[in-house]
Amino acid sequence: MAGLAPATPHSWNGTVLLEAIFGDKPGFILVSALASLTVFFAGIKIARRTGAQKPWAVGTLCALVAMEVSVTLLLPGGAGATDGICYLNRDPANVFMTTQGIMNIAMFIPIGFFAVTATGSPLLSLVGGATLSVATEFA
Repeated sequence: MAGLAPATPHSWNGTVLLEAIFGDKPGFILVSALASLTVFFAGIKIARRTGAQKPWAVGTLCALVAMEVSVTLLLPGGAGATDGICYLNRDPANVFMTTQGIMNIAMFIPIGFFAVTATGSPLLSLVGGATLSVATEFA
C-alpha cells in the first residue's frame, strides 16, 4: 500500500531498547522514576483508605500507568517512532520483532497483570488496557 512503511525488525539488545526509549535524557529517567514512585505510594494509600484487598497491586498498577504515560507522552523529543509514519504489519508475528513492538509488550504485560491482580476482573483490565493503548496512540 502506498504511504505505509514496513516495520523494521530489531535485535533483542537491551541497550538499544533503552537508547530507543530514553535517548540521551538521563534526567528524564530520574524524574519519571521518582514520579512513578510517588504515584506508587499515593496509590497504596488511597487503596488502603478505600478498603482495596490488594493495595500493593493498586499502587503498582498506578505506578506502571504513570510510567507508561510519562515515557510515551511526556518524554522530550518523543519515544519510539518519531518519524510520524504509521507502521502496519501484515504478518502479526512481525510485531514481536520491532523495537516499538517489544517496548509496547514490555510496558503492557505488567500493566495487564497488575490490573487483573488489583481489580480481580480480566474484562475490566482488558477494557482499561485497550483504552490506555488507544489513548496513547491517538495522543
